[in-house]
Amino acid sequence: MVDLMTANHDLSLRKALAYTDCSRNTYYYNKKKGPRNTRQQQHQQQQQHHLIQTVLEKKIEEIILQRPSYGTRRMAAMLTRVIGKSINRKRVQKLYHKLKLTIPSKKKREIIRSKHKEVKNVYRPNEVWEVDLTYVHCGIDGWGYLFNVFDIFTREWVGYCFDLSAVKENAIISIENALVTHKEIVPDNDNNNNNNNNSIIT
Repeated sequence: MVDLMTANHDLSLRKALAYTDCSRNTYYYNKKKGPRNTRQQQHQQQQQHHLIQTVLEKKIEEIILQRPSYGTRRMAAMLTRVIGKSINRKRVQKLYHKLKLTIPSKKKREIIRSKHKEVKNVYRPNEVWEVDLTYVHCGIDGWGYLFNVFDIFTREWVGYCFDLSAVKENAIISIENALVTHKEIVPDNDNNNNNNNNSIIT
């Protein structure tokens, strides 16, 4: 409208902006931005986008049959190589969700439960003991490691061993210290990788 008034009616830009109640910043912004897409152009863009989405879905289904272990990063790289156009990983993630190729993420409590074994039913003291490892900060000496043996039924410590190194021998010493005064027990090893050794089971 402003351009038509300045061209056909020989008005200055200042007067044309005043008549149309348009600010100078808005005028130059729209002029720099260019004309808006028509409905036909928008419809063509939507059809093109839908066509690309369909092609990507078919390619993903083809690749996933051959490589079922591919994640979104690997799939995005493969699609980029096959199609010859850069494919964003987030776009692949949306298509994975649409095609139901994603595995539902586990909740924190489900992860904790999966790491632990089934809880044993304990009915009396000294029936089952458990070995656990605790990190203790010792100031300038760094970190210390406390191997403690406790009764599952009473939740009381029956033996321990403290050292500056987390080796399996210290776990065995903690059990031996507990066995000095107790008998007929079944030590149950914790899920800690440092203690996962057959020599701990007595």
